[in-house]
Amino acid sequence: MSNSPVDHHHLSVVSAHSYQTEFPSEATSSSTLTGSADVESQYLTFSGFAQEILAPWQDPTGIEDWSPVAGTSSSIVDQQISPFADSVPLSTSPDTVHPRSFAITPVIERGVALFITHLYPTYPLLDQKALQSLLSETRDLDRSESTLLWSICALALVSIDHWPTLDTDKRAVACKKYIRRCHDARLAADYVEEATFYDVLASLFISVAYFELKCRNASWFYLREAITLSHAADLLDTNHTSDPAEKLRHQRTFALLYITERGACTLNNFPVSIILPPGLPTDALPDEDPSIIFGLSSLYHLFSLLDSNFVRLWNDTGLSSATAQKENELSTLQGHLREPLDMRHVSDIQRANVLVTQQWLRLIFWQSALKLSMVTSTASDSAFTYEYPIEIATSLCEVVKSLPPVAIQAHGLGIFEKQFEIAYSLLDALTLCGYSKKAQHYETLRYLLLSLSASPSSRQVYVRTLERKMGQSDDRSGGEHKYLRLTGVELLQDEPGSRLSSRRQSVWDTNARPTKEPSSQATCTAATLIGPMRAP
Repeated sequence: MSNSPVDHHHLSVVSAHSYQTEFPSEATSSSTLTGSADVESQYLTFSGFAQEILAPWQDPTGIEDWSPVAGTSSSIVDQQISPFADSVPLSTSPDTVHPRSFAITPVIERGVALFITHLYPTYPLLDQKALQSLLSETRDLDRSESTLLWSICALALVSIDHWPTLDTDKRAVACKKYIRRCHDARLAADYVEEATFYDVLASLFISVAYFELKCRNASWFYLREAITLSHAADLLDTNHTSDPAEKLRHQRTFALLYITERGACTLNNFPVSIILPPGLPTDALPDEDPSIIFGLSSLYHLFSLLDSNFVRLWNDTGLSSATAQKENELSTLQGHLREPLDMRHVSDIQRANVLVTQQWLRLIFWQSALKLSMVTSTASDSAFTYEYPIEIATSLCEVVKSLPPVAIQAHGLGIFEKQFEIAYSLLDALTLCGYSKKAQHYETLRYLLLSLSASPSSRQVYVRTLERKMGQSDDRSGGEHKYLRLTGVELLQDEPGSRLSSRRQSVWDTNARPTKEPSSQATCTAATLIGPMRAP
């Protein structure tokens, strides 16, 4: 388990059953969009527009549970697990900071406790004492404080499987409702002009929650919003605050935004806005476990390898030409990634993130070499051979076996997607390179499937995709069904015509072994393998 810097004896203990049946779902009556002639005859500021036009407007369906995120109406099940106790309509008063009176519920208390225990090592950005003090405040919380707590609870609900009375679907519904509360609160105030540090964090946590909900475009939108708000809140201005600890948190936040954006750019071919790596101080915060900054610095170092030159190459939709300089650069990067990292003073949760990312980056740089037609069957450097994904997958298995499962699961779908990319390339390599007699490689594949099956969301998305991939490989190999006989893994049936069925196509020409140079077909299809890799 992680060496979290939290004194668990001082955490608010919430019974597993205290949030089972909290409150009925919010219910609001439908109302129409109204406006006076005075409003129509003058220009409105954003704040005025939100307060006079948007605030009085209710959902078109007339029910609180309607959400453009969910895309479905509420149900009896949704109402039974609603974490909301009140139904205060949006106020049009300029003095109103947030749309509803904020109530500290057992769900929020548990969400904050789970965040501190499991997610703080990944997001060491908050003063934990200040965060916990918000739960005991007798005053009304302001808009940024309320949205921060709601976003933390939303993230904890969808990322951490420690809610005994809520299954995955119910937690997803509750997560969406907390995100909607953040949206409603922000509509009641001009949060862009009055951006705070808490607003930046709330947008970041909403982005991660949307990623867990498999809403990839929404996740990207709120990540970019967090980056924009960080500029509006002057996080990069070293003179903005005289508090050294607060300044350090601001710098960490922008470094994490850089890491998150680079990851999204690589996984989804999104453009980047933070071109150069920002500075990341290696100082620990007061009363913080020093292992926290060790882990964050290691992760930051890995993503710093994805420089602007790599981003241009990765997002290039055409096939670039290989040069000696590019080959030397990729060879140097692969050499760095082969070196073992010092993880002695890093918690298990951070170690999982760093080590899995290390293996995933080895695959990313190999795919870059493949795109440049540098990969051959006779290369002296294994990083430029077709068998390299097998080597990466073997290393990944060793990493996964060395970690407690909870350390991996704490990172949600992001870490499983990296494992999935490696497992997918392993399947291609086994098909192409004729490793049918080497049982250890199939054991590697089996273990990766077991790891991907540990999370219900990962099992539904990634294992199902791999199962279909394995079925296709068996058909091409004459029906030997080697993959489907891998024991101990529960594979899910794929739905014909689903988006999962067309997620990716293979670069490999399985009808023949590779020649000294890539075939024209392999060269033409290389862009398919390393092109846009959007989640199903």
